[in-house]
Amino acid sequence: MAKTVLVIDDEDLIRDLLKDSLETLGVQVLLAEDLAEGIRVLKADDRDVDLVLLDGTPGGDRRKAFLDLQAQRPGLPVVVMSGEPWASLEQHFVGLPLAGYLGKPFNVGRILDVLKAVAKR
Repeated sequence: MAKTVLVIDDEDLIRDLLKDSLETLGVQVLLAEDLAEGIRVLKADDRDVDLVLLDGTPGGDRRKAFLDLQAQRPGLPVVVMSGEPWASLEQHFVGLPLAGYLGKPFNVGRILDVLKAVAKR
């Protein structure tokens, strides 16, 4: 299971919820409000980040956000989070090795399921 997760979400409440939930599971959490801050965190932090939980809309273009994260850390698993159904997001990620989707609202059980699924990859 992931030991360090970077959460990129523009909502304080979601970031705090994920931080608290993941830390209760023994996961270290790094937080970023938007994609630019997330990239800065990846550049500045020498810890191995095992997974990114990426809000579907921080800073706009979802596909570009994924590609920017991959350019910074090739092969880094990225799970998209969104209140939108996957069917409306899927077109943005065609052909990309996305690690998964986490629909909002979610609970600790669904977060744990995502972490386990990514660990099996």
